[in-house]
Amino acid sequence: MTVIELEAYRRVVRARRLGDIAPAVADILHVLVESGGALHRREVAQRLAERRGIFSREGREAVEAEVFGAFDRYMQFAAGKRQAPLMHLPFGPGSYRWAVTEAGRRLLAQAGERRAARS
Repeated sequence: MTVIELEAYRRVVRARRLGDIAPAVADILHVLVESGGALHRREVAQRLAERRGIFSREGREAVEAEVFGAFDRYMQFAAGKRQAPLMHLPFGPGSYRWAVTEAGRRLLAQAGERRAARS
């Protein structure tokens, strides 16, 4: 009999739907690129909270939970795909430093070009 941890299973199933995490992933990518490409995960969450005008402790903790969860779900999603991931852990599994990949930079550049073309 196989034993499955229900919450871990649900995270994997949810990670297969990129549409659910795309806005938060885009926010993370923007912060990473604006910051030179890599940051500690807490710094990413703090900068996003400031961008959103959230300064209370409870609000910042909520943003942290959202951002950490979105990153984890994206990494699970990306692990099952053939294309290059948009972000990675430059110091390996278990590290709290996040970095944008070249694929992530290209995606943001293409999005910026499309916006400029529409203007």
